[in-house]
Amino acid sequence: MNNKIKIVLQKRDINILKFVSDMDFVPSKSLKEVFFNDKSLSACKKRLWNLKRSEYLKLIESPKGERLYQVTNNGLKVVQNEFCEELIIEPSKSINFDTLEHSIGITKIRTILESKLSIIKWTVDRSLEFQSKSEGSRVYVPDSLIKLDSGQILVLEYERVQKTKARIEQRILEVEKIMGDFFANSKDAFGLIVCRGKRIKELYNERNINKNIKIVLLSELACFKFNEAYEW
Repeated sequence: MNNKIKIVLQKRDINILKFVSDMDFVPSKSLKEVFFNDKSLSACKKRLWNLKRSEYLKLIESPKGERLYQVTNNGLKVVQNEFCEELIIEPSKSINFDTLEHSIGITKIRTILESKLSIIKWTVDRSLEFQSKSEGSRVYVPDSLIKLDSGQILVLEYERVQKTKARIEQRILEVEKIMGDFFANSKDAFGLIVCRGKRIKELYNERNINKNIKIVLLSELACFKFNEAYEW
């Protein structure tokens, strides 16, 4: 039986499609926090289900049973038409479950930052990689590049998995190189490294990296005072 329905897309629907398109796939709970914070959980579920039934979103279940949304071809066309001046990457053909937790972590970070900062544009690594290959430029790209309404650029890296000290040292050099390139090209660029574990944060702090890079635990991000840290 074909359960497809027709709906009139509202502004919030279009923004949901853009958010999901940006992040490639998004847990339903993240969409609730960003777009339905003033609504009930049932209202959120109903609207997402209608976007699925109207074939703008599709639903994927992770190995842990988490519900993830991804744009369909129809949803992608809406985003491309509404945001024609931006680079819109097609959704992945399949989800890499090996890096799923890292991707969900980036979405969680975005959910928190959206509530704290005036963000104009959020560009994730897969879009940055596409741009780099097209331009023949950077080998390494950050997890996300965030443009604020102040004109400043926030370069984001998320460190989720505990690594050996040697691997962390290597990773720090990579991150310094990634962020250093942006700092050299823009006086308004700042760095944010979000760590899941305290030991990772300690190793970064021991390195005494660039003063324009702030290191924060994911568990503390919601309480982090950006205005004081970056003088925004």
